[in-house]
Amino acid sequence: MNKAEVLDPTNPELKLLLDDVNTGMEQIKRKELIAELENKVFAASTPAELQVAAGEVQQALLQMPSESVLIQMKMQLDRRLKDQKRVIRRRNRASLPQRGPSGSRWKSCAMPAFVFQATSGC
Repeated sequence: MNKAEVLDPTNPELKLLLDDVNTGMEQIKRKELIAELENKVFAASTPAELQVAAGEVQQALLQMPSESVLIQMKMQLDRRLKDQKRVIRRRNRASLPQRGPSGSRWKSCAMPAFVFQATSGC
């Protein structure tokens, strides 16, 4: 291409041909970037990895805002991050110490029914 441009820079078909080549190169770069991001999104499993992948997808969306694959990846990552947060909250709640009858505002109802009725007032 460069040789053709040097030989005849005034050729009107040369500009069209160069534009087609540049467009093709841009499409190849976009497809490679999307494939790389898909691999990262698929491989991400920890909250930190999901955050990194989400940031990279967001950056790509700034360059290619109408790319539907990137929009789908962003939605998938948002769901996965939300799920991760929910799992972490559940784990944190499960690891909290259980309240016992002493020091708890809840009364224990784990006693026999005849004792329960006579003493607890529940």
